[in-house]
Amino acid sequence: MSNRRQTSRKPLPFGIRSPKVLFALLSIVLLGLAIIILYAYTQFNWYWIWLLALNPVTLFWYWFDKQQARQNQLRVPEVVLHGLGLAGGFIGGWLGVLVLRHKSQKQVFYLSLAFATLLHGIGIILGFIFKLL
Repeated sequence: MSNRRQTSRKPLPFGIRSPKVLFALLSIVLLGLAIIILYAYTQFNWYWIWLLALNPVTLFWYWFDKQQARQNQLRVPEVVLHGLGLAGGFIGGWLGVLVLRHKSQKQVFYLSLAFATLLHGIGIILGFIFKLL
């Protein structure tokens, strides 16, 4: 007998079987739309466009996951939240943890966001040193 809790969940849309795949694909679509809009209306460097597009998407998924948790609905997998933070959505991740108070009890979120902040901070410094940004 399995100790896993049996839940009756609705099937995922488009025949997708994994919530990880679903939320990763939705993140890519949202990110793509935000990048297109920012690229069309700003003169920013590609890296700033990436950060400006990714952070609201990341914050949105933290907010959405918190709402889903309250309603006991399909959750955003933690690996998606970590991936978005590491990809550059660390500011949105920090806002999600500190302002929305979502995932604030899980130390791994603090560690992954601190690592992402350090990683991108070093990248930004090097970008300025080598005149890439």
